[in-house]
Amino acid sequence: GVRGYGDEEGKGWQVVCKSEGGCDMDLVAAFTFSPRTGQSASSSPSSSPSPCHTFSLALHLRLQSDFELSSLCPSSRTLQPTLPPSDLSLDKKGFAATQLDASLPVLTWPPRRESCHDGKCAVTHTHDTRFTTTLPLSLVLASFEHDPLNPAPYAFFLLKTDPETQTTGVVQASRVIFPSPQNSQPLQILSISVQVTPGTYTLRLDRQNPQTPEGDATVLQANTNKPKCTPIRWRLSISPLQSDPEASNPSSPPFVTLMSPPGSSVLPSAPPLTKITLTLSEQLSGTTNARAFHLSEYMPPSTTTSGSQGEGSEGTAVTVKGTRATQIRHAAEWVEQGQDSGGKPLVTVAFQTRNLRKGVSYLMTTGAKGGGEGLAMLKPPQWTFGVAKEECSGHGSMGQFGLCACNKGYGGWLCDACVDGGTSCMLPGADKESRNPTL
Repeated sequence: GVRGYGDEEGKGWQVVCKSEGGCDMDLVAAFTFSPRTGQSASSSPSSSPSPCHTFSLALHLRLQSDFELSSLCPSSRTLQPTLPPSDLSLDKKGFAATQLDASLPVLTWPPRRESCHDGKCAVTHTHDTRFTTTLPLSLVLASFEHDPLNPAPYAFFLLKTDPETQTTGVVQASRVIFPSPQNSQPLQILSISVQVTPGTYTLRLDRQNPQTPEGDATVLQANTNKPKCTPIRWRLSISPLQSDPEASNPSSPPFVTLMSPPGSSVLPSAPPLTKITLTLSEQLSGTTNARAFHLSEYMPPSTTTSGSQGEGSEGTAVTVKGTRATQIRHAAEWVEQGQDSGGKPLVTVAFQTRNLRKGVSYLMTTGAKGGGEGLAMLKPPQWTFGVAKEECSGHGSMGQFGLCACNKGYGGWLCDACVDGGTSCMLPGADKESRNPTL
């Protein structure tokens, strides 16, 4: 069986340039192959591997000039960068969740490691986040989203440290998740979902660029020494699957192994419905009631920390520890169950976008009490959703595929950069005479 994007006959796509002056296109094609695996003993048929080989092909196409404009770093008066946390503490019940939405110049990431092989040299930038689990069994979910047209390779994987030898080994490397049509932005996702035993773990993110003029072009703005910025959406969630240390062969209710999108602070306000798709460990039993799913207003506890915002690194890092959600919540409009190409159960939940207040963060909650609304399912990752106060930072409008069309004089992924490299365009009223989008 061949599944994925493309026509039914498998002929692929034909890209035609219709511009009289030619097309300065930047084209990236991504391909993955998942080989057929043997059937494993399982009490749930939906959790068995797919009997067929599965293929996926995604095509990303944008004007090169548009890509360069969206790569401008956000304008800011401060210099402190925003990065994911270096250490994450779990609460007493074994829960923790953290996320970062930012536009970062990777040249500022510490540390820089230079390596050469067969005469070819490269620079690797690494960022680690460490955490320790003490419960018998926990679920670790992590995801990293980036612009697929940025050609620099990324590596995203989970490590475990041996307490005796202090050596580390790879627990799981990420897999590529292709963006679904309902995703608000065309970002490529690297995803990790793994069950872990007690120990100290490190979530590592690597980015590599070659030390060549071509490599410099991937990290520097055209004809300048200023770095490019790329949007990233970084996520990490740890939740307990087993709390009794004496229990063996634990049996847990269905739990989320993938959330798409994995939280977002810039949901577009135009679509009437906001859709969130959950991949589950096993099928939900019985009929799923839409009233069992809510988007609840999120009230950050005192332990929530915000990352600093700086030049080339606008963003906020939010750590959810001891989460509190208010009673102001919005029930789902409808719920639809299905399966992905590998046979894993899916639940797509749709919410009325107009019910969401701009600038307010929401958590997805389940299992409401009373009225038959209960749901035998572990709570999904506590990553926040929200519609921005001002679409495209107030200097543009949301265009096709969730990309911002910026007013004249503005650039960046969210129209938060001045094309001239300064900060004057961010002054009040600076763009009154430049309301026509340039993208």
